[in-house]
Amino acid sequence: MTHYVYGLRNVGSAEIRYVGQTSKTGDFRLQYEQALARKRSAKSGWDVWLLGGDGAVEAVPIVICADEAEARKHERAVIGVLTAIGHRLFNVQWRPKAIEPYQPRTPATSPRRDRGDARQ
Repeated sequence: MTHYVYGLRNVGSAEIRYVGQTSKTGDFRLQYEQALARKRSAKSGWDVWLLGGDGAVEAVPIVICADEAEARKHERAVIGVLTAIGHRLFNVQWRPKAIEPYQPRTPATSPRRDRGDARQ
């Protein structure tokens, strides 16, 4: 069964704010998520955005896949790429872990100095 990887964005914007996958269509999922957001009494930033707080929201197709397993793989990849190029995704799953920047050793943190090695 065909599955779709889709993105949600503000109409006219190039920035994708959410990536998902479905066997329906992106428009169907958008309407479903908006219905859930309207029902929630405590509105999160996600709910406010979905309901048009920053302007109208639209679904855009990203990848058409043969099955769910392929769609999940592509969904993860798309989330990684969009995060890397600066899209502010609401997705919290599948985001790449932050990489610690390289920190060169200083004399104060050198292992030899810490263990009292006489060969310093």
